[in-house]
Amino acid sequence: IGWSCWQTEEEELKADTTRISFQDFKKLAKNRPFWLLLGIYAFSWMALLVAPTILPYFVVNNLKQPESAIILIALMMKVATLIALFIWKPVSEQLGKKATFWLGISIWIIGNLGLFYIQPEAPQWIYVSATLQGLGMAAAYLIPPSMVPEAIDWDELKTGQRREGVFNSIMLFANKMAQALGLFVFGQILAFAGFQESLPPIEQPESVLVAILMTVVLLPTLPLLTSLVLVFLYPIDRETHQKTVFQLQQRRAMNN
Repeated sequence: IGWSCWQTEEEELKADTTRISFQDFKKLAKNRPFWLLLGIYAFSWMALLVAPTILPYFVVNNLKQPESAIILIALMMKVATLIALFIWKPVSEQLGKKATFWLGISIWIIGNLGLFYIQPEAPQWIYVSATLQGLGMAAAYLIPPSMVPEAIDWDELKTGQRREGVFNSIMLFANKMAQALGLFVFGQILAFAGFQESLPPIEQPESVLVAILMTVVLLPTLPLLTSLVLVFLYPIDRETHQKTVFQLQQRRAMNN
């Protein structure tokens, strides 16, 4: 669901990346909402991009399911995400973006922690976990990008400059770095535990199964928990943003 959006964003902002200067970073250093939002964005997208990539290792090796089950699990996760996109939007209009993000990510974490209790004897519970994760993923897809204009408006009010290209380019770079870091950590943990690549899959040592379980649960969950802390600290709510927009409109009217 997010891949096509990711490609489009990357194409649109490719030219902007080269325009970031040291002065831009120096000015952004004073923009606390932006740095908090950057963390929210990066950590939630780390989980978004890493979780579906590493879950198949758990399904095949720990639950002893055929690789065909991965397709059905991925489909259920994507369908749940698509449906939830239409749910979280009106919810955010009623509760606000921060509360909606908390609710969605909490559901995702619950679904992810449920993997601890799924056993090969009852593998059907993986579909429940995948559905809950998909519902939460929709909040991560929807909410952080919708918060970017708020930080941009706040920055314009404080500095008098509007720098969408700089903001979005840094966000894009942070997302790529977060994804690369998450997958690197997962690969290193598997290698350290003694994971053996083989087609068809072979019986892995117990140390590898434990490593897969811990990683598939914690590697998405810890970034998600971090993003919740950052959302709590994020100072821009609906009322603050409305005041910011009003002040910007007044300033623009005076300048015109």
